[in-house]
Amino acid sequence: MLMVDFTKEREFYLSIKDRLLSEHSGEFVAIYNGRLIATNNDKGKLIAEVRKQLGPVRAFIQKIEENEPLFRLPSMRRLPNH
Repeated sequence: MLMVDFTKEREFYLSIKDRLLSEHSGEFVAIYNGRLIATNNDKGKLIAEVRKQLGPVRAFIQKIEENEPLFRLPSMRRLPNH
């Protein structure tokens, strides 16, 4: 699976988060290449809109919330056998 670095998109999201919270709180946002692509209450519809506009790209998608949950990927190291 191809890993995508969304650092720039996340930084852009954080730079406009206050505006997004006031205008689109609880919705999902899609950001691609430093641009706000779309917002929608329905994540599936948001993804469809991104695909319609840009084709099959990997966009940064985030639910717009004051306190967002932190997701971490599990470590790639092997666990010892028991």
